Amino acid sequence: MDDYSGKLIVDKPQTEILSGDITEETGSLNVARIVPVYPLTENLNIKTLRKAIYNAIESYSENIEDLVPPSIKEKLGLIDKAEAIKHIHFPNTSEILESARRRLIFDELFLVQLRLALMRKQYKSTSEGFVLSVQKDGLVDKFIQSLPFELTNGQKEAFTEILSDLSNSDPMQRLLQGDVGSGKTVVAAMSLLAAVENGYQGAIMAPTEILAEQHYKNFIDWVTPLGLSVGLFVGKHGAKIKREQRQNLKNGQIDIAVGTHALIQEGVDFNNLGLVVIDEQHRFGVKQRSELKNKGNENKMPEMLTMTATPIPRTLALTVHGDLDLTIINDMPPGRKPVKTALITPKDRNKAHSLIRKEIENGHQAYIVFPLIEESETLSAKAATKEAEKLQNTVFFRFKCRTCTWKAYSC
Repeated sequence: MDDYSGKLIVDKPQTEILSGDITEETGSLNVARIVPVYPLTENLNIKTLRKAIYNAIESYSENIEDLVPPSIKEKLGLIDKAEAIKHIHFPNTSEILESARRRLIFDELFLVQLRLALMRKQYKSTSEGFVLSVQKDGLVDKFIQSLPFELTNGQKEAFTEILSDLSNSDPMQRLLQGDVGSGKTVVAAMSLLAAVENGYQGAIMAPTEILAEQHYKNFIDWVTPLGLSVGLFVGKHGAKIKREQRQNLKNGQIDIAVGTHALIQEGVDFNNLGLVVIDEQHRFGVKQRSELKNKGNENKMPEMLTMTATPIPRTLALTVHGDLDLTIINDMPPGRKPVKTALITPKDRNKAHSLIRKEIENGHQAYIVFPLIEESETLSAKAATKEAEKLQNTVFFRFKCRTCTWKAYSC
């Protein structure tokens, strides 16, 4: 349909003069078949490009190396690589096209898997981890007994898998995945206590000071009754505190270090680092995670546990293809209410406002997130300060609205 005239039109028509019947041997590359469509540049004709690609395939397809063993191709029903290259460009049927596409997709994933498996094998063959064991009535058992709640089956299973890694000499590379509130931090605490119980130090690194302080508070409540020391390493500390903390960490007076990127700064040295926990691992680069691991013993690599509630495609690739072992906490502590998510269109925004008013009247609180704090001249997104003022004067005039920026996240 033409946008201007409102009538049906033929867009960019192509014509070809035919002589006689079209057969597979004498047929055209441009009509009466499934036709490849390629991106073009100036002065390059689609027919010329199709002919060039066809000639290249016909002339050199025999030189295409097939890396997939015949046994795997037979088992999975995959066609040869040369055949796949030919039919992805010039298939005779839709079925053949799908077979070619399937084979080429398999090749990409297969090679990624091989590369990650090779990396893992090289890492394990060149690195030796600590062998950690948990003693009956040791720190881990005492910690579990001190908790005011029962561990979920998911938490117990997760720690069993982690403990299996810690008890052999291969360095642990495990991702702990679970929704917010599933109890990943408790499992991490048990893992760190296993390291401390065996005479090593532990470290947990978080992407923000707010999250690091939250972990620090939890660990203070959990492990100080067990006679252990916890240190907080964040950028906002003054020179005197930093100096004292670094000295205590280096001489072994701190059992568990909690911090942000400050943990990987020069001058932060451990006495005997045995286990590293990375929270929200997708927020850190590979180099940053490696820098913390390199704070350990020169001869043995510290065990590493990474945690996330929001896996990203790269994380999924690592777990699926073997560079990381995956542990999932798939249940929630009893009594947790299910999270309900709904999409509200702008015209139905009043429904959301009514729900918020109802919750506030019942004695609860609510928050609204905006993409900006202050208005921007370059971005058209709504700003929290401006919208808070507007909501206070209109929709929620009977209630108190407060602007809360990321710096006051804990408000």
